[in-house]
Amino acid sequence: MNLKLQLKVLSFLQFCLWGSWLTTLGSYMFVTLKFDGAAIGAVYSSLGIAAVFMPTLLGIVADKWISAKWVYAICHLVGALTLWLAAQVTTPGEMFLVILLNSLAYMPTLGLINTISYYRLQSADMDIVTDFPPIRIWGTIGFILAMWGVSFSGFELSHMQLYIGLFYIS
Repeated sequence: MNLKLQLKVLSFLQFCLWGSWLTTLGSYMFVTLKFDGAAIGAVYSSLGIAAVFMPTLLGIVADKWISAKWVYAICHLVGALTLWLAAQVTTPGEMFLVILLNSLAYMPTLGLINTISYYRLQSADMDIVTDFPPIRIWGTIGFILAMWGVSFSGFELSHMQLYIGLFYIS
């Protein structure tokens, strides 16, 4: 498989994973789990909490000690475990903690995928400015298709959306 196709698939799967649950998790928590609005807001706030510092911390780790591809893989392994756990929990406190752990693992991967892509493109003597955008757009396509897939299959009110995200990680 050529490099551009590999990076397109990586970007597609990276955002399929997020698209499978990000927009519909609130409906699942409200309708199925009977969480109130404050609890749902707290769960979603965990994404922002993790986004503030984790990309920087793990970016430093990836720059100094461990290759970005290994940090990326470890983050997705932790993310897989936490999505599996999120499908099992039924209380707001547990959901907050599990989604926080998931976010602590997932948020750094948003920057790491760019680092990996840029490195691979530069190593192949390709121009990042012209070659990266057509690769990255596949992430957006993946997010949208996963979101549609969850909605059209009727899983937006089910824990199955989290298992679908888990599938994209593996």
